[in-house]
Amino acid sequence: MPNWRPTDYLDRKGNPSIHIAGNHGYVSKFDDKNREIERTWLDTDGKPVELNDKIARWSSEYDERGREISRRFFDASLKPALGTGGFRRKACTLDDAGNETSRSFFDVEDKPVGIECGMHCWVAKYDEKML
Repeated sequence: MPNWRPTDYLDRKGNPSIHIAGNHGYVSKFDDKNREIERTWLDTDGKPVELNDKIARWSSEYDERGREISRRFFDASLKPALGTGGFRRKACTLDDAGNETSRSFFDVEDKPVGIECGMHCWVAKYDEKML
């Protein structure tokens, strides 16, 4: 069963403090293998708040080997959102050695989207020296 862990930011006197990114703290959700599967940034009232990158929450998916393969982003209303990177979800593939071999970006409708530099995805191939 997933568990939650809150984190709050405090000033030197123990009073609520606001991080430079715009939040007071966050709460993380972990799965039964202790992998962080969700993080929500919070204001001083404990409500979701968007950081400077326009994201208030992310959620992750992992493959059978426990490696993160997808991350989705949400706004303060916890609806799908494009962050300042211009995408709502990023997904990757990994080889047997754990090297990232591709990364793709998607919009709020989960359709391929080009990011700031114009690409939708990148693909890497490694030789036996991992170069």
